[in-house]
Amino acid sequence: MKKYWYIISMALVFGMTACSESIVEEPANSGNTTNGKTEVLSYVSVYADESATQPLIENAPLTAETSTLGFPLAYGLNEVYVNYPTKSGVKTKKMPVTTTTTRASDPGTYEYFQEGHRYVELIITKPEDAIPAYVTEHKDENGVPFTAYHSSGVVMFEDTWPSKSNTDGKAQEGGLFFGDYNDLVVDYDLETNVKGSLDDIKNNIESVEMWRDLKVTLHFRAKGGAYAHTFGLKLENLLKEFVRDETPAMYWSMSNHESITENDAKQPFPVEVKWDSDNHPVILVKELNKLRDKAFMSSYGLNVSTYGTGTDKLFYNTVNDADLNAGKGLFTLTVTFRENLEADHDKVVKHFRDAVADTRQQNFFIVTTQAGKEYETHLAGYKPTGFYTTYNADKNDKAAGVAVEKDASTTYRAADGNVWGFKTPVLTRHATEQQSFATAFPNYVQWITTGNENYALWYLLDNANMAVDEDKDFTLPGGQTKKALKYIIEEW
Repeated sequence: MKKYWYIISMALVFGMTACSESIVEEPANSGNTTNGKTEVLSYVSVYADESATQPLIENAPLTAETSTLGFPLAYGLNEVYVNYPTKSGVKTKKMPVTTTTTRASDPGTYEYFQEGHRYVELIITKPEDAIPAYVTEHKDENGVPFTAYHSSGVVMFEDTWPSKSNTDGKAQEGGLFFGDYNDLVVDYDLETNVKGSLDDIKNNIESVEMWRDLKVTLHFRAKGGAYAHTFGLKLENLLKEFVRDETPAMYWSMSNHESITENDAKQPFPVEVKWDSDNHPVILVKELNKLRDKAFMSSYGLNVSTYGTGTDKLFYNTVNDADLNAGKGLFTLTVTFRENLEADHDKVVKHFRDAVADTRQQNFFIVTTQAGKEYETHLAGYKPTGFYTTYNADKNDKAAGVAVEKDASTTYRAADGNVWGFKTPVLTRHATEQQSFATAFPNYVQWITTGNENYALWYLLDNANMAVDEDKDFTLPGGQTKKALKYIIEEW
C-alpha cells in the first residue's frame, strides 16, 4: 500500500449510468466469439494517480463494445486515470467522474457518512484505438493474465466502548466527540485476483495457475490506547465453502517488505482465523499491547514515545517527536484466502470479488479489556461477531469511562451521533495524542453533522492527509478561515 494513497475507492468512466445497490456481475459472454469462446476486445485498468502506482482495478476484460463495471466511489471524486493497450503502447486517459446520488439504501444515515464512499455502476465504451491483446503489465510473474480488484483505506478506533472516554483530556472539548481516535490505527488493503481470461479460467479450472485469491494486507500504524489488545476483521461476503483451506496462508513483514516470519520464525503478534457460526472468516490479531512495549519495539528497531505524566504513558506513533517511526516500516500482516477449486466457479468469483467491492461487508473491530471484562467494539451499524455474546447486556455498562446513552436503532452509535470507530477510503493522517479529532479535522464535524457534499472529502481538503505548515491559513467551504491542521501526525 502506498504511503500517500490519496484516493482509493473510485470508478472508471467512459460513460455513466445511475448508482446501484447490488454488486455487478462480470460482463456477460456476448459479442464476438470464435469457436464458442468469447473474444476479449481489450482490457482496461483504473488508477487513482497518473503514474499508475495506485490501482483501483487492473486488467478488466472488455468483452463487448459497451460493458458495465462496478466500484466503490469516494464522495467528491471528480476524475480517475484509465490505462488501456494500443499498438503504440499503453495509453492513459484522465476521465471525469460526474456527481451521482446516494444509494436508495442510505437515506442520510450515519453509516452513509462514516463510510466515505458509495457504490456506483459505470458504462465502459471501448476506446477506438484499444487493441485486443494483453501487454506485459497485464500478466503476473508467470505470464498468466489476471484481473485485480482493490479497496483500501484506514480504520481508527477509540477504545472505550460502551462508555465515553474520560481519559483523553482535550478530547472532551465541546462534548462533540469521544476522543482522538488514535487508540488503534490500521491501514488496510483488500485485493482480489481473478487469474486468466474468463474462458481460460472455465477451461482450466483444475490448473493451479488459475486459482483465484483474496489478499488482506494490514499495516499497524499507531496505538495510543491501553484497552485495545486485539484487532479483528470479519469478511461478511466470503463463505467458507468457497475457500480452499480453513487456515489461510499468512506472513508478517515490515510494510510489505522482507518477511519477518520466514522459516517458522515466531510471529510478532499471534494471528488466528476463526470461522463464525455463519461460516464467514474472522481475522484476529492479538497481543497488540506490545506496540507500547519499549523492549519489544526496540527488538525490531522501532520506538515508543513518552507523553504526559504518571504510569502507562507510552505511545506508538501518536506523538510528533523524534520517536516517530517514519520510514522504518510498519508491522504488516498479509492473509491470503485461496479458491476452493471444487466449488462453483461463478459463485467463487462473485464472492471473492464482492468481498473487496462491497465495502459495507468489511466488518472491522477491536477487542478491549476494561475493568477486567472484554468487549468487542465495531463501527456504527455493524454487528458484533458470534463470539461476542453479551453485546446487549454490555451496551449500557459504564465500563472504564463515563456512561453514555446508546442509539436504540443502530449498533455502536451513541444517541447523540458519536461513534467509537470509523474508516475512510484514503490513508488519512491520524490525530495527535489527547487531541480532539474534531479540532484536528474540523471538516469532519461538518460532514457527519450536515451531510453536505462540500465536506465529503474532509480527509483530503487542504492536504489534511499530509504534513502541513502550521502558519498556513486555509479556507473551508463557505468561506470560513481556519489555521492549518496542525494537530495531526506528521509521518507514519
